[in-house]
Amino acid sequence: MLTRLQDDLTTSMKAGKPERVGALRFLIAAVRNAGIAKYGAQWETKLTDADVMDVVKKQVKTHKESIDAFEKAGRAELAAKEQTELAVLQEYAPKEL
Repeated sequence: MLTRLQDDLTTSMKAGKPERVGALRFLIAAVRNAGIAKYGAQWETKLTDADVMDVVKKQVKTHKESIDAFEKAGRAELAAKEQTELAVLQEYAPKEL
């Protein structure tokens, strides 16, 4: 799953999609941080797809909360930015029933 994220990041960079690049970079950094926190120096070999999915779910939840907060505060431009990043994250999130 991490490899897929990195490949999509490269593709998005070549396609010139800055919003998508930013969201993917942030997600990859969060996955790396979670892997290091859980597995230490061997995170690259021990990281599982389930670990990546946990981070994606957490990021989706955080973005939804941020959108609500920005909309309540009347910050439509920030809410729109979060919505764009949320759309990218939901591509990698597990499908809900």
